[in-house]
Amino acid sequence: MGCDTLLWIGDNEHPEMRAAWRVCQQVSDVIAIRGGIAEATERPPRSSPTHVIVAQSNRHDARQIAIDGESLPRLRSQFPDADMLVVRGRLVAPTVRLPERSVNRNAGEHWVDSVPSSEAESFLRYWLTGVECPDESLSLGPIVVVSSVYQDAEPYIETLRSLPCSEEGGHALVQWQRTLTRHSSAGFATVLWDDSVAVPCGAEGWRIRCERAPGARHVWMTGLANESQRQIARENGVDAVVEKPGRLACLVDALI
Repeated sequence: MGCDTLLWIGDNEHPEMRAAWRVCQQVSDVIAIRGGIAEATERPPRSSPTHVIVAQSNRHDARQIAIDGESLPRLRSQFPDADMLVVRGRLVAPTVRLPERSVNRNAGEHWVDSVPSSEAESFLRYWLTGVECPDESLSLGPIVVVSSVYQDAEPYIETLRSLPCSEEGGHALVQWQRTLTRHSSAGFATVLWDDSVAVPCGAEGWRIRCERAPGARHVWMTGLANESQRQIARENGVDAVVEKPGRLACLVDALI
């Protein structure tokens, strides 16, 4: 199963977009490329696209802006039946769904979800094909979620326990801890750090954190950190950084 017709808007050769573009080539039957939204609406592809991706590598590049001004409603109107997604570079802020105004009940229809380019490779395989994630049993091993309060960990715990797993009972073993120590981390295959506890820090701070579970895989869930802070984490013990609020496909990809 793959994407029937994809309209790619933006620079498919930009370094931050190469992984996303590679996935699109692998799973799409037909791809049309346009340099910007204006070009896409003025010169639409011959076949109506089933999916539209806007590669927004730079927020200040007017051609790429898909979440501001009048360009997005125009795009929505041009391709009303297509699924749309913004793949945003590291300099582009996430999109936010705002409350609908009473005077415009259709305002929500003009909002488009986005995914960071760092997670696009994982997410697009599911988004373009419509395949549920995951579609087969996983081998995850025991997971500990470290967060300041249980309420922050609960969404992860419920989601991970719902996944089909090869472990005994068919479900992943997931527990919560407020503070992780070498003793309390024993037996866990993965540590899922929530940024309510694991705030951005320097190299030494991350080494200290990860040394509390030296044999485990470390995943950092954060919506606060910039690209430099994420890179520091990856260079000092963190195996994967996942955007908050996270997508299941990206979380699963980080765990395996």
